[in-house]
Amino acid sequence: MMWFFTMAGCDLGVPPTDAPDAAVEICNGLDDDGDSLIDEDIDGDGDGVPLSICEVPTKDVDCNDADPLVFPGAPELCNGLDDDCDGEPERPVDLDLDGVDACYDCDDDDPLSAPGLEDVCDGIDNDCSGLADEAFDADGDQVGACIDCDDDDPLRHPLATEVCDSRDNDCDALVDEGFDKDNDGVQTCKGDCNDDDPAVGPWQVEMCDGVDNDCNGVTDDGFDLDGDGVSSCDGDCDDNDPLSAGGFVEECDGVDSDCDGVIPADETDADGDGWPLCAEDCNDADSRIHPDQPEACDGVDTDCDPATSETVDADGDGRTTCTGDCDDNDGAIGPHATELCNGVDDNCNLSIDEAACDGCTVVPWEDSVHAYCPTAVTWDLASATCQGWGMELVAFTDAAEELWVHDQAGLIWATSWWAALNDVASEGTWVWAGGDPSTYRNWAPGEPNDAGGEDCMTFRWSGINWNDMPCSAALPYVCEVVD
Repeated sequence: MMWFFTMAGCDLGVPPTDAPDAAVEICNGLDDDGDSLIDEDIDGDGDGVPLSICEVPTKDVDCNDADPLVFPGAPELCNGLDDDCDGEPERPVDLDLDGVDACYDCDDDDPLSAPGLEDVCDGIDNDCSGLADEAFDADGDQVGACIDCDDDDPLRHPLATEVCDSRDNDCDALVDEGFDKDNDGVQTCKGDCNDDDPAVGPWQVEMCDGVDNDCNGVTDDGFDLDGDGVSSCDGDCDDNDPLSAGGFVEECDGVDSDCDGVIPADETDADGDGWPLCAEDCNDADSRIHPDQPEACDGVDTDCDPATSETVDADGDGRTTCTGDCDDNDGAIGPHATELCNGVDDNCNLSIDEAACDGCTVVPWEDSVHAYCPTAVTWDLASATCQGWGMELVAFTDAAEELWVHDQAGLIWATSWWAALNDVASEGTWVWAGGDPSTYRNWAPGEPNDAGGEDCMTFRWSGINWNDMPCSAALPYVCEVVD
């Protein structure tokens, strides 16, 4: 049998009589270049099958050497082409017999799914729109109402994942399944604070075990009746006493504070005076002796303080409180002392400055004592008299003190009085006698003017203001002792 293929410039009906150049492969069905391949350079689309006019009659040939997807044996596609080179394009196939070719049917195994069919509520993409039951999906979760248990909630449908929210998310008629691992009937979303322990849950009874059994956020609540922070299950030996619990420091209170089962002997109060031995009661057999008892001159340390015993002479002046020393912290004060003009009961006779101030009136002011002397003398004599009593002429530190002294002096004699300010040492440089550093001044307008050698200050000259006067003038004076 003889095959004839005719193509312009290539007749394969008769083998050529003249052998071509063996180095060049030509379209003749032979291995022209000796590389064991036939017509290898005549495969234009690279699909491994040469063009039909170059192939020997006994082999399959490529019916379209410009398309690598078209060759003998290629799968037939729905594209209107002869993909497998069998001489005809795809043949209509309708496997599900629904009248729609498989090339156009989105599911050719299901006769209920094909383009043109009406979508019904059956969970199938009936009209091949890419969506199932889209006309029956009110909540937009892509699950139709025919299988969606709640078509008003996009979070509830058969394809959803169950979460712990007290709802049937996956439409299996079960609520929160998988969230009760300990099978105690309470899911974690319903308050089970420990889903690994069936003895723990919102409706369990709290026990004294160091566990929050009832899931109220408090461990062993109800077992600390006295509110001391230690429950009876944690070592509180007396849960009605907030001063007693395990781990507490033993206190001097007559109870077992640390719950060790022992009340120290020194915590007892044998004489019932409210002061046990541990509270420094030096005699727990006598209720008249304890730290809160005032010391009495009875030969007994009644206040349990050796420092205040009647035999103690704190200032070393040879007298104790019980032998008449009214200030046992000052050795210059006592029955042996001479009364001075200083606003103090120096000789402890219950009188102050008796006959010591030579007619001066002593009046205290805050931390100071002022002696108002109505005898008119020179400034020098007034200063010397004050110094003889351990005082100085008054020096004002502020307006409040001056007003007080001004008013007290006015009650005795409504005239000008000597104070300590002077410029005796250096004209124009006014200083307080005794070295007081106060810079307070209250001169009257135009004063001091040194009219005729005026070197000493007087107050109460014009109202409450000051004036300078000759130190030789005779005026009453005020002495001052500062505590």
